[in-house]
Order: sequence, then C-alpha cells, then structure tokens
Amino acid sequence: MTQCRVIAMSFLPTLHATVARQPDATAIFYRNERISYADLQARWLSAADYLRAKGVREGMRVGITLTQSPDYCVFALALAQLGAVTLNLSPALAAAERRDLCERFAVDLLVSCWPGLEDAGLPCIALTEQIHSRVGAISPTAFPPPAAQAPFRILLTSGTTDAPAGVVQTYEAASLRMTRMSAPFEADTCLLASDLNIASSLIPVLGTLCAGGRVVFATEYSAEDVVNVMERFAVTRLMMVPVQAAGLAHYLAGRQQTLPALKHVCLVGATPAPPVTDLLRAKLTPNVHVVYGVTEIGVIALATAAELVGKPACVGRVAPWARIEVVDGAGAPLPPNEVGTVRVAVDGMIADYVGEPQARTSRFEGGWFYPGDLGWIDAAGYLFIDGRQDDVLNVGGNKVRPEAVESVLRGFPGVTDVAVFVDRTVRGDSQLVAAYVSPEIIDVKDIGPYALERLGWLAPQCYMRVDELPRTESGKLQRRKLHGSLIKHGV
Repeated sequence: MTQCRVIAMSFLPTLHATVARQPDATAIFYRNERISYADLQARWLSAADYLRAKGVREGMRVGITLTQSPDYCVFALALAQLGAVTLNLSPALAAAERRDLCERFAVDLLVSCWPGLEDAGLPCIALTEQIHSRVGAISPTAFPPPAAQAPFRILLTSGTTDAPAGVVQTYEAASLRMTRMSAPFEADTCLLASDLNIASSLIPVLGTLCAGGRVVFATEYSAEDVVNVMERFAVTRLMMVPVQAAGLAHYLAGRQQTLPALKHVCLVGATPAPPVTDLLRAKLTPNVHVVYGVTEIGVIALATAAELVGKPACVGRVAPWARIEVVDGAGAPLPPNEVGTVRVAVDGMIADYVGEPQARTSRFEGGWFYPGDLGWIDAAGYLFIDGRQDDVLNVGGNKVRPEAVESVLRGFPGVTDVAVFVDRTVRGDSQLVAAYVSPEIIDVKDIGPYALERLGWLAPQCYMRVDELPRTESGKLQRRKLHGSLIKHGV
C-alpha cells in the first residue's frame, strides 16, 4: 500500500494538487456516469460560486440534505471551499427532528435537493438541474482557503441512547482522520456501502480522492446490489458496517462468487461474529480488517487481517496516536484482561460537545473521553469491546450484558442480525428474548440447545423472527427502541 498524500493541515490544497496532477483520471463512478477529476473540480467550484451569489459566507452554518450521489460530494466541497460549516440533515429525518437540530446548532440556512424543507423556518437554497449548466472555468484562487483550525462541519453522534450530540470538526481534524484509517488511501477503486449522511462516511470518500483513487457511489445497499456494483466497476476496496457484512456473508454463503479485483474489505465500527469474517475471507478476500473509532475522536484501534485471524473478537490494537485505559468505578486503571469502563485520549481532541447541557459534556473529564463502552485490553495491547454501560439488562435480578449473548447467537447458521431484550411472561416474570433476522424461521429446538451449551443461564428463554431491527443509519442498534418497535409491529 502507498502512503496517504493527505497533509495534516487541510485537505483542500491536497485535493486541488491531485486534480492538477491527473485532471483526466476518473474520480467518481455513478450509475452510467464517469466524472473526471477536472470535471469534479469544475463542478464544485461552480457550485461554490453559485452558493456565494446566494449569500453563503465563511463561518455560516449550513444544513445540507442531499441524495446519495456525486452532488453530495460536489456541494460538500463547495461549502468547504467557502469556509461554511456544514451539518448533515438526513432526508430520513422527520420535520420536527430537522427543526430541532437546526435550532440546537444555530443553523443559518438549508441547502437541499429535496422540496418542502422550508418547514424548518429557515431560508432554503433549492438545488436544481440548472445549477450544473453553470459549470465553467473558475480558478481555486477565486476562493481564499479556510484556515486549518477553522470549523469544517458539525458531526452528529449516532443517538443510540439519547438525542444526537454535536461535535465540531476542523479542517485539520478531518485531514488527520483521513490519514488514520487502517488501510492508507491508495489510488484504488473504493465502494462505500453506506449512506453519506453518516458522520464517518465522507472521510474515506475525500481521502480516496486526495490520493487519486476512484469512488463508486452506491444507490442501493442490498447484498446483491453491492456485489453487482463491485463486479461492474472492479472495486478494489469495500467499506461497510458489520450489520451489512453479516447480510453480505449470508448472501454469499450459497454462491460461487468471484471478485478478482477486490483486495480489501474494511469493516467500520465493530468486529462482526467470527463466522461472518471467515465467510468474507473465503468468498471475497483474505484481507478483511476492522477500523474502530468514535465520532468524537476518530479512529482509536485498528485490526489487520492477520490480527483478526489470531484474535477474531478484538477491534484491534490500540492506535499509536491514542491512549486507552480500562478503569473501574473509581477511575483506577485495571490490569490486562479485566472488564471495565473504556476511556480514551488523543492529542488535540475536543473538550466538549456543541451547545449541550453539562450532563452530556461530562463524558469529557480530566483530559479523557468516556464513550460509554465496556471492554478490556489484553497483555499484547489489543482492545476488546464488551457492550455498552447503559445496555446492561436486568433479568430477574441478574445483570446481563446483551452483547455477550448476541455475539454467540450471531454465530448460529442463518442468523444475519440479532438483539436481545427483557420482556415479561404472562405470570409477570422477566425473561430474556432474542429477536433475530433470518431468511427463514429457525426451529427453537436447534438454536435453543446451541445457545444453552455456550451461554448457560444467560441463554434466552424466547426467540422471535423479525424482518429487521431498529438501527441508526450507521448500523448501530437502537436498543431503547427495540421493545417498543417490536410491540408496535405486532410481534
């Protein structure tokens, strides 16, 4: 792998230099469209000129609601060129949620290709096809570059346990995150099989472009669509979240699929069940690796393909730029292999959230950030995540960490996704229930003994098949919505 060319100060000069070096090379594949680097630059500079004429200025907070297409990249870069601070407002948000986010983060105006967003009570710049006809020869020097420490965007946390919090990311911080991914960005063809509205998704896209690679924009996320896109565009690097990986593994299980161009599969956010990783290695490439991080700080642990073979449950070795400790309830560091609260520190990390109450900012204490994870570090410096502190379930007075149960159930053949929660029997006793996703109903006579043998008294007492589990756009389980969501749908 080549070393990433992204500099630590700001990615925009690097990207302009890449365009100058290879103007005719392909930057983006989208459906039947091929966009060269020169064309991409012309589009984002023309869009910047258009937005400037509409009143967008440096430091202005702009909410963006864009589709999964090259336009997302074009207008994100255009706003960056102007020094505006962007906030992703997913098209999936309800009107009330969008208004709340705009108010909480003091958004000045909206930029959107979706009609009817005036419900936020803010000025809205509607993007139309006519904008692309404005593409012309505009020099990058027409726009003064933003300072490295200037705010680039406001990132939203996943909101799995509460309303999403906001984190200000500077241009320098964004550039550092590009250099800290597990596989240095090459001049390869990268398929990002997740929504660009997710906080972490734009970083690998910009990093790939800065290195002179090609980005494939996916429009559908089913396993079949992902495989078809990889085959059509000779994708060499696939990036996806573990829940997508489980679905892809199940799809590949009964097929003789060959993708000779594919070199790397990068799983972002967590480590899937070992059977999933094994199947991806067997069917796609032996180079399956994991990038683990948090929205507030970025990547903090990396697991190479070889490390996942030897330690399949780890999320990787602690990154050289991060300090991670596992501590007890009093904040004292624990010895290797003991489960406790994970805390992390990185030089230059933020000190708090944007506009949040003290209860939320208490995750930052004494120079450490507490992401809310339980885990342990082994003697070799590998990090293992054992679930969330606030996810511990009470089953008849016994404390159960759901992730410990779910990781076992994911290994059962046919289970592509699973979550456990506590429900009441007709007698009022609490019981542990497993809701699983599978193409077919699994006989409890099969999965029950499987779980009992491996979990003992932790094994669920009840199993139910569902079409899907409530997850965020980044694939994180919304555990607090799990019980209500299943009841709502009549399960």
